[in-house]
Amino acid sequence: MKSILTVLFLVLGSFVLNAQTSTESSETPLEGVWQLCIPTGDLKRDPQTGVIELDTTKLQPAYFYKVFGNTGELTAMFITPVLSLITISGTYEIVSSNQYIEHVNYHSNPDFANRDVVLDYIFISDGYLQSSYKNDMGMVGLEIWKKLKQGNPSVELKKLKDAGIIN
Repeated sequence: MKSILTVLFLVLGSFVLNAQTSTESSETPLEGVWQLCIPTGDLKRDPQTGVIELDTTKLQPAYFYKVFGNTGELTAMFITPVLSLITISGTYEIVSSNQYIEHVNYHSNPDFANRDVVLDYIFISDGYLQSSYKNDMGMVGLEIWKKLKQGNPSVELKKLKDAGIIN
């Protein structure tokens, strides 16, 4: 009986580990919901790498979000209390550890629809990334994004209450 339980436990453990490995390997580093953040105050940038020294206390969340799906789908949205718009839809493709391409099918500005946009990205802090791209005039656009938590709001609120952060 003891050996049967041991074998059963090992088989079950192996199944769980294989399931976790296959789930993790299919996840891209960009997968999830990201919110654009606007830096306030002066930004300090490392002159050699170009990476911003991030002070998360000096970031103001914007009403712009990007959703990167696990099968390559991409949606960008502008969401405020009075207006919600999908501004970009298409797909994305990671081409290296620091670059991806947005294949834009729909754009709220028709001049930017049906084109590919190459973006460089780097993770600059836990849950934050910096992305940059060149516009049509050759100028570099720089964006800071914060990855949003996903989950059950009731559970997250309970955690905040238990920690004494909210009443």
